[in-house]
Amino acid sequence: VGPQEGTWTPASAVLEMRRGDFFGSGVRLSASGKRAKDASDDITPAMAYLPRGIDNSTGGFEFPESDRFGPLSGKILGLSYGYGSWFRVVRNDGYADYGRAQGAIVPLAGEFRAGVVRGAVHPGDGMFYVVGTDGWGNYALEDGSLERIRYTGKAFPMLENVHGHENGIELRFSARLSGDAVAAAESYFVQQWNYEYSPAYGSLEYSVRKPGREGHDRVRVRRAELLADGRSVFLEIPDLLPAMQTHVYAALQTEEGPLEVNTFATLVHLDKAKQGFAAPVPAGKSRTASLRVRGSKTDNERVARNVANTPEGRIRAGETLFRAYCTGCHGPQGQGLPNIAPTLHSDWVAGDRAVLAKVLIHGLTGEIKVNGKLQRFEAPMPPFGAALGDD
Repeated sequence: VGPQEGTWTPASAVLEMRRGDFFGSGVRLSASGKRAKDASDDITPAMAYLPRGIDNSTGGFEFPESDRFGPLSGKILGLSYGYGSWFRVVRNDGYADYGRAQGAIVPLAGEFRAGVVRGAVHPGDGMFYVVGTDGWGNYALEDGSLERIRYTGKAFPMLENVHGHENGIELRFSARLSGDAVAAAESYFVQQWNYEYSPAYGSLEYSVRKPGREGHDRVRVRRAELLADGRSVFLEIPDLLPAMQTHVYAALQTEEGPLEVNTFATLVHLDKAKQGFAAPVPAGKSRTASLRVRGSKTDNERVARNVANTPEGRIRAGETLFRAYCTGCHGPQGQGLPNIAPTLHSDWVAGDRAVLAKVLIHGLTGEIKVNGKLQRFEAPMPPFGAALGDD
């Protein structure tokens, strides 16, 4: 299944569910009704997290099987309702001591006229068709769409597997690799980042190496080696860390033609070091990531205490909370989003502070008048009292 980015869901994701799994939404409470102190231990990582630039609202997943669908027959295909696009989900359950599958997202070429949500193989012609619609928070060009994806018969080399080790990443492809670029370390761009589970809408993107900072970590590939099968390459990265998102990009050549490698892998667990390559750095590092979880008033007070108690410092603290809780619906500049949330450049924000505080604490639904105009929004304003407190 594919939950959409939202509260307690840091990014749209691909979940492979088992009985007893808890993925963070609908916070698990202790017997006393309070959030468990070690709640991060309870959250099951997603099989794959979707970067916001790839999908902001998952539409669904299909497993088309047809002899007319070429090399994508039998693969896991993700449909993006948010962007009207599609992608492959490359599943890997080959980790010896993890017990769960991890996935990699591979964007596919082509876009659709509406936010696609379902697909199926036509029993008559064996072609794969997708349907889409317009609505809340997507970038549809039309109110709806019915479109065919046709295999042209041309070569289609693909990434087949991403496997993380504590000393690097192994990539396996459907075709034999060729050319000088495959064994050149400088051919590969690798970066990592983490997300945060919280009552905010979605998550910022955080450094893996410096968890208190926003942003991505560029990861240096020490060397790249083509393996004996001719279809796999190992990227030696001795200081690789487990992360919720690992992005690998390269432009390679295969015997079937050029291949743009652009994949976003969830590697929250790393296998033991691959033999024949550099030892992991540091020795004895954890091979499994601890999920980042924030959800209490105390956590948010700690954010505020990290800056000086001056007007400038309080503004910076407010900006941090605004990015975490508000931008998903109201936009980074507070301009609002059509049918989702109103502009913050309004009489509500400039008016009675007590009323504004009550809205933040208790939420708001139904029609409201903004700058003198009656408006209704599809999404309610969620209450943030539990996370932000009332003082």
